[in-house]
Amino acid sequence: MGHTINQINHRTKSKPIDLQQVIPYFQPIIGADQQQVWGYEVLGRVHSSSGIQSLGPFFGDPEADPALQRQVDRHIRELALNKFVEEKKTGHLFINVNPDWLRMDWQEGDKDWITRHGIEPERIVLEVTEFLFSIKEQDMLNMLNYYKELGCKIAIDDVGKGFSNLDRIASFLPDIIKVDIHLLKSSTQSQSFMDVLHSLSVLARRMGASLLFEGMETEDEWQNAWKSGGRFYQGYLFARPASHFQEIAVPIQQKMNGLIEQLVEKELTVWNRQFKLEQLLNHKMLQILDTFPYLADPAAYLTELTVDVKEYCYRIYICDSKGNQITANYIMVDGDWQKQPEYRGKNWSWRPYFLHNIAKMKIDEKGILSEEYQDLETNVRIRTFSYPIQNGYLFLDLMVDLKKALFNA
Repeated sequence: MGHTINQINHRTKSKPIDLQQVIPYFQPIIGADQQQVWGYEVLGRVHSSSGIQSLGPFFGDPEADPALQRQVDRHIRELALNKFVEEKKTGHLFINVNPDWLRMDWQEGDKDWITRHGIEPERIVLEVTEFLFSIKEQDMLNMLNYYKELGCKIAIDDVGKGFSNLDRIASFLPDIIKVDIHLLKSSTQSQSFMDVLHSLSVLARRMGASLLFEGMETEDEWQNAWKSGGRFYQGYLFARPASHFQEIAVPIQQKMNGLIEQLVEKELTVWNRQFKLEQLLNHKMLQILDTFPYLADPAAYLTELTVDVKEYCYRIYICDSKGNQITANYIMVDGDWQKQPEYRGKNWSWRPYFLHNIAKMKIDEKGILSEEYQDLETNVRIRTFSYPIQNGYLFLDLMVDLKKALFNA
């Protein structure tokens, strides 16, 4: 190649890199189960005249020679694996893998670089940034499956950056989905931010993957990650990268324990209020429906109901068990009900929760209150109370700020 192993001339804006000055750094990854270090991510650093510097800009420089980048990457990887073995560390080692470089390793006959170090593959997590690689998806899957069969875990890194392909992420069957919490927060409003985190939590759960949130710097960020089902955490809040394998400090662990107790108490309070509100709504509906007999005409039935629920209801309509709306909408505008006949005949069974709620109401014979969500039609935050009636199901959309009116009614 015309380059020595000791001196790498990086022909870009970056200064030349002496390979002998390149070292691995390790940042702890905390597990939520025991609030202890579960593993360490390997990061590249270099000694320079101005101190220790990150190699992130070097690896991210599009003008850099890929062969030189790969050489530095392999050097860091070898040093990290050797140190992990020599110090007999417990836990897991997270190694960033460039899929194109991994393919080159295979072409050169070096695909057993993990086992030759004597490390149990079960303790290695390969971090793959899915949107960076250029090789065919099937080739990538073949390589990842090889390491998965060895026992390695696969983490998909930087989910949310660029244009992440969820189908491709799912095809990898990752063990861990890694999300930079700052990346998401910078492009969303507070409630939308929490909705995105919730969606990622649902995605991970359905794929059988654990969520790892990196970039944790504040307690608020950690709490958001915890409430969104984060199993692993990484960031300056716990520890900065270091040249040695750090354990989480006892004061930090004690603080986490205290924060978890507070969060659990807070979340239980929220759910208790949710269930009490659901009970109250069921009780009120029984009272209302006892005041007049069922009317054969759903429209007339709905007209009677609007009188009794106007203090806390934003919109009301009736559907059959197949999701067909059999009445118009009645929607509250400036304190009065307005009829929207154009909604009659629409079908809502495509909504993910609809059939689940229908089946549950049939069995429980009582209504269900949804969590708070953004309404597709009006973009307002609402909750929906679904209630079984004769030959159909009643749906009441409640404005979030009208919950107090319900309690006071």
